[in-house]
Amino acid sequence: MASIRFENVTKRFDDGTVAVKQLRLDVPDGEFMILVGPSGCGKTTALRMVAGLEDVSEGEVMLDGQIVNEVDPGRRDIAMVFQNYALFPHMSVRDNMSFPLKMRGKSKREIASSVDEVATMLGLSELLSRKPSQLSGGQRQRVAMGRAIIRHPAAFLMDEPLSNLDAKLRTQMRGELARMHQRLGVTTLYVTHDQTEAMTLGSQVAVMRDGLVQQVGTPQDLYRSPRNAFVARFIGSPPMNLLRGSLSGSRLRLEGEPEGADVSRHWPQAGGEVLVGIRPEACEIGGDDSREAITISGEVDVVEDLGAETIVYVRSAAPVAGIESGEEKGVSGGFAARLAGGARSMSPGERIRFRVALDDLHLFDAAGGEALSPDQRSLATTAVGGDREAGR
Repeated sequence: MASIRFENVTKRFDDGTVAVKQLRLDVPDGEFMILVGPSGCGKTTALRMVAGLEDVSEGEVMLDGQIVNEVDPGRRDIAMVFQNYALFPHMSVRDNMSFPLKMRGKSKREIASSVDEVATMLGLSELLSRKPSQLSGGQRQRVAMGRAIIRHPAAFLMDEPLSNLDAKLRTQMRGELARMHQRLGVTTLYVTHDQTEAMTLGSQVAVMRDGLVQQVGTPQDLYRSPRNAFVARFIGSPPMNLLRGSLSGSRLRLEGEPEGADVSRHWPQAGGEVLVGIRPEACEIGGDDSREAITISGEVDVVEDLGAETIVYVRSAAPVAGIESGEEKGVSGGFAARLAGGARSMSPGERIRFRVALDDLHLFDAAGGEALSPDQRSLATTAVGGDREAGR
């Protein structure tokens, strides 16, 4: 196994496009690290630089402490799993999985033993004689993973490996990937645009935007204490609501809402125009009156009854802000609330009023989007720096 390190890595293409900017990130030995972000944020380019499929413009990529910028891809002792499986269509499952060992000159006996062992682990034993065209998408992806595992590499690189699968198969394969990592313990760098994959698979998650790492931390770190409004919106489904508001003295007011709340205990030094972040699951109808809270009112637009929970989209009196970047560009519209299933029935056009406890609010600077909470700011400054405590 091996650690992976990006030391001030920049990738600049010939046309001048900068895909990755001064990337500093550590993936310790045995870690399952997720790179997540919208399309075009630079995550796949970062992965390809580790693999040696893209040159490094500036900085250093290290494997197990050794600089590999100029090392041939075939000598980096890594295995890559691609989005499109990259299987040989004319070969059987057994031949696809055994190919890396044949290239290393292993004996037929060693190859057969290794293939049988990995096939058993991945549930492929009954499929070894089939061709890729005779397999389902999930089976092909397991074959691709088997071909990577059989090499016993120092690290796995996975580029959107589940994106071609349907929702049920993605859920199943996430479980298989998690079990595989628990069993093998191999350092893994995994790229995805799906925040659900990021939150359920990674022991550490790095959120990228426009070539820059925005925050690194555990899934719970990112969910509970987002460094900025982009991370806040990107992590969570439905995304965090961002409402425009202002702080005057110790009073927080939402635009369009007549009532305010005293937040001096939470943000004693904040002031001016702010974005107020509210997770959909923090909304209550009624709720505990003893908890300090703000209120949001509006008209029900859409109700999604999911059985165990209900998602309600409301045309809020307070303007909902968007994030101007990548897939989030121009996002705006209704306020989303997640309620327990059967909490109460409601229909479009109905007026509704939510309470949100002050303890559940997130405040961000309206201009730069940085978190204003002292606790959040503390975590943010230790999330993208130059050592292990800084998310490396």
